[in-house]
Amino acid sequence: MCGVDTCRGKVTGQDWMLPDLQLRYRGWFSPYIANRIAVLSQPSGQRRAFAY
Repeated sequence: MCGVDTCRGKVTGQDWMLPDLQLRYRGWFSPYIANRIAVLSQPSGQRRAFAY
């Protein structure tokens, strides 16, 4: 590990699903991941189908 207080340790392809990471890196995700985050952040009754 790098020793920084905010070090995540192991980086995975699922990290974008972590709410604290979404807040910290808002605006830095690819458009595809940003869209996934936006859709999954909506209440399940209001979600529209995900556009690939």
